Amino acid sequence: MVIRLPNAFPLGKDAEPVGSATLSGRESTMRTILFLLGFFVVMTGTFFGSAGRWDLPLAWVCLGVYAACMVLAQLLMDPELRRERMKPAPGGIDRQIRWVMLPFMLGYWVLAGLDIRWHGAEIIPPEWQLLGLAGSSASLGLALWALTQNRFFSPVVRIQTERGHHLITSGPYRLIRHPGGCGGSPRSPHHPGGPVSAP
Repeated sequence: MVIRLPNAFPLGKDAEPVGSATLSGRESTMRTILFLLGFFVVMTGTFFGSAGRWDLPLAWVCLGVYAACMVLAQLLMDPELRRERMKPAPGGIDRQIRWVMLPFMLGYWVLAGLDIRWHGAEIIPPEWQLLGLAGSSASLGLALWALTQNRFFSPVVRIQTERGHHLITSGPYRLIRHPGGCGGSPRSPHHPGGPVSAP
C-alpha cells in the first residue's frame, strides 16, 4: 500500500520558480512552524509552571502525543487549508472565537498543573491515567482524521465559495456531523463543538 502525502512543501521539478510566490509560501510555512512551536512552549510552560515540577512522565507522554498530532496535521493537511487556517479569508461570524477561547485554553492547563501542585499526581490511580491518555489520543486521532478529509476545515464558520465549498461525506463525516468538534471535546472542556457534534 502506498500513502501519498499532499505536496505541502514542493521541491524539485514541481517547485515554483524563485520569486515572490515561492518566498510567500516559504514565509507562510515558517510562520506556521513558529506559531506551533510558540503554542507548544506556552502550553508546556503553563502546565509545568503551575505544577511546580517537571518529573511527570505521563504528562510528557501526553504532550508528546499532542505535538506528534500537530506535526502530522501539518504534513497531511491540504496546503490551501493550511493557509486558510492561519489566515482565514473574509467572512464568517465568529472570526474572534480563537482569541476568546485562548484564556480558557490556558486556564485549562493552569488548573491541571495546580491540581498536581496541591493534590499530587498520585491521587488518580495509574490505570485511570492510562485510560485517560488512551481516550485523549483517540480523540486527537478523530480530529486529525477529520482534518485530512475536510479541506474546508477552517477555524471560521463561513461558506468558502472561492474554494468551491461543498458537503464532505467521506471518512468520519459519513457517521458524525462534526467529527472535529467531537474529537476535541473529550480532551478540552472549553471546546464549543462538544454538545452539537454527535448526529
